[in-house]
Amino acid sequence: MNDKSTGSYYTPHELIDYMVSYINERFLPKNIIEPSAGDGRFVPFLKRFNCPTTLIESEISKFDILKSDFGKECTVVHSDFITYSHTTKKIYDLVVGNPPYIAKKMLNESQRSVSLGMVDNYGLSHNLFQNI
Repeated sequence: MNDKSTGSYYTPHELIDYMVSYINERFLPKNIIEPSAGDGRFVPFLKRFNCPTTLIESEISKFDILKSDFGKECTVVHSDFITYSHTTKKIYDLVVGNPPYIAKKMLNESQRSVSLGMVDNYGLSHNLFQNI
């Protein structure tokens, strides 16, 4: 369930349940995004909020499964989160999930360039950019 090349590290169901319960006790989101949906394991737990949910997935095989399994109840987008975040006009009040942890050296030139642009946009040091 771990893949260093894609940054895939799947969150255990017990932790997802805890996270969603913790959020549910403190906050009622109106629009949720899961930035790296993977196998969709967050979706059944996020249904508790009964609000629009967007799933982002860059791997086409996982995207196809997500679209088939959750396409009627969620918006499923085939993209990486960095690209999506730069092109969407949608605003979300809850970002939840386990983002990809891809080492900088594993990123292609385009991904590195966009990531460095984000670092520059926020006036941060390039030394902070170690993974996606």
